[in-house]
Amino acid sequence: MKKIKKWLVVMFSALMAFATFGLVSCGDDTENSSSLDSISSETDNSSSEGNKYLEYFDLMDEKIIFDEAVLSNSETAGIVCLDRLEIYLKKAKVYEELAIEDFELDNITNIDYYEFKPQEDKMEDIQYMENFRQKLGVGFTNVNNIRELITMIREIEKLDFVKEVQIIIAVDDV
Repeated sequence: MKKIKKWLVVMFSALMAFATFGLVSCGDDTENSSSLDSISSETDNSSSEGNKYLEYFDLMDEKIIFDEAVLSNSETAGIVCLDRLEIYLKKAKVYEELAIEDFELDNITNIDYYEFKPQEDKMEDIQYMENFRQKLGVGFTNVNNIRELITMIREIEKLDFVKEVQIIIAVDDV
């Protein structure tokens, strides 16, 4: 329950906070010793044509590109996480769990689904089903600053099944 509250606060803060941003790791103490080289994908393929799950996603679902300006335009202080991003997948026809390998990056360490399937009691609600997207958190290593975080975001945005990538703002429990 504490984690859920914290994520809600984090996401709300992400929309409003960025004036002063420190750079910290938001997960376990992992050593961020590498640079942009470790962020780039193993292949120079900019699309996910080889991904076995592509047939499950509505590839016509509009992609939302992360706006870097949000990192410099803000009114509230926040701390940008350099080891975790929140990702919304495109509308799905079938709900299958993606593996770390599906993201085609060597520095992803874990995937946590926050919303995996639509709630059963809302499946008859057309509006709810139209707006439902799988939501997950992706943890990673070897990102040491905002520039590298933006590079990581751009690499993830290249994946056909990704609708939107959002940064996470670390907040202290109040």
